Amino acid sequence: MANYEINSKGEKYINSPLRNQDGRIRTNYFKDLIRIYIFVNGVYKPSEFKEYVQSLGILKNIDWELMTTRNYPIWKHHIDAAKQELRQILVENQDGTFSISERKFNDAYNKVSDYIEVIEKPKLELLEKKEYLPEKVTTTITRSVRDTALSNKVKEERNCQCQICGTTLSIKGKGYAETHHVKPLGHDGLDTNANMLVLCPNHHVLFDYGEIAISPKDCKTVVDKEGIRIFTLIPPIPKKEYIEYHYNKIYKK
Repeated sequence: MANYEINSKGEKYINSPLRNQDGRIRTNYFKDLIRIYIFVNGVYKPSEFKEYVQSLGILKNIDWELMTTRNYPIWKHHIDAAKQELRQILVENQDGTFSISERKFNDAYNKVSDYIEVIEKPKLELLEKKEYLPEKVTTTITRSVRDTALSNKVKEERNCQCQICGTTLSIKGKGYAETHHVKPLGHDGLDTNANMLVLCPNHHVLFDYGEIAISPKDCKTVVDKEGIRIFTLIPPIPKKEYIEYHYNKIYKK
């Protein structure tokens, strides 16, 4: 990533973006700019990105020439190439904007976190000087409603024991565990015993984000992101079709 600076007014600007031998700004640089743009503005709006780049004050004469009406498609090609290379972390919204995939959020943020920190710092310092209540908004959310009674029954039958590591947590004298749907309800998975695992919070998160999975080869070997066996699943074993879905659609993605 290029060097960045903040002036006395708290305005951001970037110095010396990396360029190819012919003087063009590198695609990797635009990839980072898109990441930054999304974190600063919430979403990536292709129609407004040109103005955003202009506002950074990083363009040279060659860049301005490529941004003229005649040559703009050439310049836009490099932006589109950067967006294409980011296809694994970008999610297209219904309004034509793009946001960061929830599963890829942390990785995308870490690549530009130092820059984001510099951008946000003046805002945070300003807010810290004020006393204010958080803004409240009314939203409508559509989500799958899980069967709480069934979830509790499954945890009780399995003694609140994590089926990965065998841990049983105790909270105020009672066992604590979480039910994980191997094929998520949000992916049209069924709210059924055969689609459930009882897990500790740590392994629940790792399963949700596809950092670990059950191997569909034997439906009992738990593997890490490199495919290395780390545990053997404690029965009962979920239905194979749910194991295969998680492995192929979430773990392998």
